[in-house]
Amino acid sequence: MAYQFVAPPPALAAYVQAIWYLETPVSQVSAPTFRVLADGCPGLIFQQSESGSFYQYEKPLPALYLYGPATQYTQLQFPGSFRVIGFCFYPHALKTLFQLDASALTDRCLGLEEMSIPQTQHLPEQLMHQATVFNQIELLSASLMQRLQQTSTTPDPTLHQALQLIHKQKGDVSMKELQQQTGLSERSLERRFKHYVGLSPKLWSSIYRFQSSVEQLNHNRYAKLSDVAFDRGYADQSHFIRAFRTFAGLSPQAYLRDNQQILGNFSSSPF
Repeated sequence: MAYQFVAPPPALAAYVQAIWYLETPVSQVSAPTFRVLADGCPGLIFQQSESGSFYQYEKPLPALYLYGPATQYTQLQFPGSFRVIGFCFYPHALKTLFQLDASALTDRCLGLEEMSIPQTQHLPEQLMHQATVFNQIELLSASLMQRLQQTSTTPDPTLHQALQLIHKQKGDVSMKELQQQTGLSERSLERRFKHYVGLSPKLWSSIYRFQSSVEQLNHNRYAKLSDVAFDRGYADQSHFIRAFRTFAGLSPQAYLRDNQQILGNFSSSPF
């Protein structure tokens, strides 16, 4: 099984960085378990399964839900035949598109039915009755564009500056550098990150650096693991492996061996 990608509509380009779907057309004898890596970006998931729902640590997930930034890896189990559609947002989208304090969804999921949004009240049922995955993506996009017209707010420009610096330096950035870039005190920067992104600047930078190392591994841009550690600014290879285990739950070597059973992340661009 491989991801398929669809370009976000231009109207959502400032909020959605990737739309993807993954599906299997036939029932499987065993329910595959996928590992999801730590990722600093939130998103929206629609899942459709012949068994009724997917499971995260043996707990059923809603058909349509928002997820916040993840500070640790998790595992999803997909029984029977299934289809998953994912909208990967930019870090600010929980606040700017849904008016949520991002920290309230850190390492959490929230079913859209729990949010009492009138235009999404019957959306899961409507999605189930769409003929194709592309019809479902169009319906989800239309719902988000309606939300955008009604309630969106402008991304914070100072936060944007900080995220740009983290992106430029692949996560290898100090709090002092971020303060100099934004002109904010450490306390103000922490508060703004927690509110809009859901994580502290230090943790978000660490996850972003980890994600940039995953990207380097995926594109085979290294001769040995110590090259990745050096390129990403880790003190040495042991620090790199320790950080990788923290956010992926396995070593870089195991990741390279087993990454067909790992759901990708899309935080290569934070703004």
